[in-house]
Amino acid sequence: MDLPLPSSAAAPWLAPALWLVARGTLLLVAAAFAALALRRGSPAARHMVWVLALGAMLDLPAASLLTPEWELSFVRVVSLDGPAGAAAAGGAAGGPGAIAWSTLVLMAWAAGAAATLARYGLAMVAVRVVARRARRITGGEWMERLQAAARELGVRERVRLLRAPGAAMPMTWGILHPAVLVPADADGWTAERKRVVLLHELAHVARRDCLWQTLASLCCAAYWFHPGVWWAARRMRIEREQACDDRVLRAGTRTAEYAGHLLEVARSFQPRPLAAAAAVAMARRSQLEGRVLAVLETARDRGSVPGRAALVAGGIAAVALFPLAAASPGGFPDAGNAPQPLQAASATPPPPRLEWTVDAEPSVDPGSVSVPLPNGELSLNVRVQAEPAPAPPQLPAPARFPNFGPPDEPALHALIRLTEDRDPEVRRSAVAALGQMDGGLVIGSLVRSMGDTDARVRSAAALALGEYADRRSAARAAPRGCEGPECEPRPRVPTGSAAPAPRPRNARTDMDLSGGGGGGPMDPGLRILGGLMEEDTLAQRKLSPGGHGG
Repeated sequence: MDLPLPSSAAAPWLAPALWLVARGTLLLVAAAFAALALRRGSPAARHMVWVLALGAMLDLPAASLLTPEWELSFVRVVSLDGPAGAAAAGGAAGGPGAIAWSTLVLMAWAAGAAATLARYGLAMVAVRVVARRARRITGGEWMERLQAAARELGVRERVRLLRAPGAAMPMTWGILHPAVLVPADADGWTAERKRVVLLHELAHVARRDCLWQTLASLCCAAYWFHPGVWWAARRMRIEREQACDDRVLRAGTRTAEYAGHLLEVARSFQPRPLAAAAAVAMARRSQLEGRVLAVLETARDRGSVPGRAALVAGGIAAVALFPLAAASPGGFPDAGNAPQPLQAASATPPPPRLEWTVDAEPSVDPGSVSVPLPNGELSLNVRVQAEPAPAPPQLPAPARFPNFGPPDEPALHALIRLTEDRDPEVRRSAVAALGQMDGGLVIGSLVRSMGDTDARVRSAAALALGEYADRRSAARAAPRGCEGPECEPRPRVPTGSAAPAPRPRNARTDMDLSGGGGGGPMDPGLRILGGLMEEDTLAQRKLSPGGHGG
């Protein structure tokens, strides 16, 4: 199965983040199926399922970093990087004021998380304001009823009982120091209503519902963009209120009377909208219909989840979380090896550059040399291929040419480096020594030396190229198996006559570099190269003993 995920270099964290969201979605789907399977069970069991799902989503990023990677063979990442994403990534460096799209995504996520956390923070401030304005009840009938309800539900924490200065919905808040708020006119309630209100609010304390409410708020802040997280938090609140109603009914309250108390409290009071995110109100009108129907339903499981069963369920959820956190698809993009974005095309394309490639004789030292010619528009590429193994045995080169042998690799590279020395005498000596060697790399170095600023160096390079061509011509003309002095190449001796000297020719392509006999147009780089070689040849004739001095 192919999983399309972006792997842009502009946002190397995006693919792991999307994979994290995909695994969180799988957690929510599994929790939804578990809650569906428990639809005939108690609301307390379904509430536990949603608490475990939201807690696992909060633990998923840390578990992914701590557990070793486990690659899924049946899931493979397919990159979604296209021209639009590449252009966006490349446009991030367009100027000092440009902002990368990955930065905008991070800023949007941070803004949403901050807004959700700010809402929860304001709710906690509103609850503190309510607590400061309320008056604490320390004795009387209310404290006796509170202690009796706490003994009935098994609540061991010390709970503060507060009376609001005005009309306020009964609510509970606090994780370590719980508090219960009742309205100012609660003294006029009947004894049964006082009892059921205190039982309901203390049921929230016994079930640690304020802690699970904070957990859901943090999960909604981290995954504020995920609609499934908000839906899971809403389902958790619905199951929480129904589980507390079941606690009150198990304490001996008649269903019809309790439904009437819920309706009367919801009709008389409205929960504070700002404090509702940090406190647990007794009745919300949006949930009232479903709660009354659940209270009046006689064939309903109203049991609670024992502590041992909750621990076992938490252990099973933790064991199932770690394989899911370690799961990684095949071909998952690595942040360090993310593909580089495509560069925008230049407005003015570079001028076309002509190249002339010459295949030299195969050699044991394969390679290539690129030599730019003086006009800057043509470059000479000398390509040397590996020498194939000959079928029949051939005589070694030193037997036919005792004065010339295969070049020693360290000496060859040392002479090539000396052709670029600052001293012209050193360059001329290096060129002369290269002329005594065979090999494709020698040609490239001699051709490069033909563009030297010193005339003597250019002359020596031209002479060496001519000797190289003579040796190859003699090697082709010599009969196979020929040995002795008669097989050695004849040295070039200037004639001294008025006849023009033969023009140099390329040894590999047998191409006339100066234009030759062809009357057609010729590449400017070849004309310049041919002119330099002809100038060097004339200079060599003047320097030779048999040449003309003027």
